[in-house]
Amino acid sequence: MDVDHDDDPNDDGDSELTNMVRRVLDLSLDDDLRPPPTPPSSTNLSTHSSSHSPSPSPPPSPLHSLSPSPSSSSPSCTSHSSKTKEQETTRDTKPFKKIGEGGCSAVFTQEGEPIAVKISKKSTFGEWNDYVMHTIIHEEIQRHDVDVMVPKCYFFVPADDTEFLQKNQDLIRAARDVCDVPTDMLICERIPSLDEDTKNALINQYCAPRLRMRELSDPKNDHCLVKIYLGSTEGKTGERPFSLRNFELHLNQMEEVGLDVDRMASAVGQALAVLHWAANVDGWGVQFVLGGSRNPIPLSYLEIEEMEPSTYTGPKSRIIEHFFRGKTMLWMLNFDQVQPITMDVAGVSRAVDAAVFGDIFLPKRYSRSPFEKRAWDKFRDRYIETSNFILQYEDRKIQQLPHGFLDRLNRIELRNKSHWTRE
Repeated sequence: MDVDHDDDPNDDGDSELTNMVRRVLDLSLDDDLRPPPTPPSSTNLSTHSSSHSPSPSPPPSPLHSLSPSPSSSSPSCTSHSSKTKEQETTRDTKPFKKIGEGGCSAVFTQEGEPIAVKISKKSTFGEWNDYVMHTIIHEEIQRHDVDVMVPKCYFFVPADDTEFLQKNQDLIRAARDVCDVPTDMLICERIPSLDEDTKNALINQYCAPRLRMRELSDPKNDHCLVKIYLGSTEGKTGERPFSLRNFELHLNQMEEVGLDVDRMASAVGQALAVLHWAANVDGWGVQFVLGGSRNPIPLSYLEIEEMEPSTYTGPKSRIIEHFFRGKTMLWMLNFDQVQPITMDVAGVSRAVDAAVFGDIFLPKRYSRSPFEKRAWDKFRDRYIETSNFILQYEDRKIQQLPHGFLDRLNRIELRNKSHWTRE
């Protein structure tokens, strides 16, 4: 997302705060400036095997403005033979701080560093499944050119690796208050926070007025990711406690601030289809969040070739520094509870359970407002389109499984609505 501070020519007199949030969080780009990407060559496909035949790259996505930035190589680990073990153990490092916490693990980072360390809270609950599922999902999301980013998963550290613990005492000290160290650790790419303008706008829009000054200066709000809940219209202003760490943005709030929900719902449908029918996993507990991007993303040669000569390609605001603020990207995270599924009715049942109980808040079909119904339509259409592409060489019975997944979701929604009506 280019941070656009131009006046909206279609403004109809909304409040200043709403306009600010709309400009900062607007996911739209000038689509005519970004032609669809060229499908990758089959020689670059992941070697991860699944139960279906290898398939070519999927058709170009309508969500190209949310496409991940070109992959960069992982940080290399350079050994310094001149250092002694004592020097390595006592080297100067930046302190670690906690930036996230769930029921089973906590996440730590160093200021200014692009890594996140996920640490199990209990020594009996390992991160190995997270490592395996994260890696499979990352490979398949990249392979199918999905319009959702997945942070890179760098390496796994078992609880009994005493040498790693000895050489990373700052991390251990930061984690010991919330985690039962020694315990398993997973080192991943850190999802960049949304920018300062976005964070300030969220506080001014959704935090209770008497708490705004405190929240604006609270260091806990330095790292801001926004969870998107496409199946909920329960978002409210002034709720307590307020925090920008994993802030929850519901569908009604997305409509209020003018986000491009069609694109997000379509991207979620595409990603979930890849999880189910390419990675062959249930997606239990995964979350979709809005975060920043690591680097500014210039146009590629192929994109430039599609343009008329002398076309302007900079930020819409025409202000140079706005190009370097990065873009708002849709990310997927939380893979520790994900489990494999089979390509049959039993696999569909597991995927449905994950969608209903795994807290990913998919759009709902039987909703009252046109806004909610359109979100469901976009999600459904992209899910089916992507599933059909992945399963195009499978037999008819397997090709019907994605339809079975959506049908069961719809029946559960209807049953729940009937139950609520009776009450």
